[in-house]
Amino acid sequence: MSDQARPPAAQVAQATKAAAVKAASESAQSENYWYELIDTTEAAAFLGIAKRTMEYWRGIGGGPPYSRLGRCCVRYRRADLDDWARAREHTSTAEETLA
Repeated sequence: MSDQARPPAAQVAQATKAAAVKAASESAQSENYWYELIDTTEAAAFLGIAKRTMEYWRGIGGGPPYSRLGRCCVRYRRADLDDWARAREHTSTAEETLA
């Protein structure tokens, strides 16, 4: 049955269902964006710092959490990077503490 032959209520129901499916798909894609693993270069770009800084922080500690998936395979989750950066937000220099 074509859309023109369907009663208006059926067309509305189909459009509503299509919108719900699209919203669910976009939500899943958004969630995957935050939890997918990215490499050091992408993580550094996400934070706006140099790749070498990320490598330095891994060596001395104090940087964002990461996963080592092999000898040379280091990955970060965007959600972890975002949480790590937010934990370092300040509204004035008086709030900062030296570790």
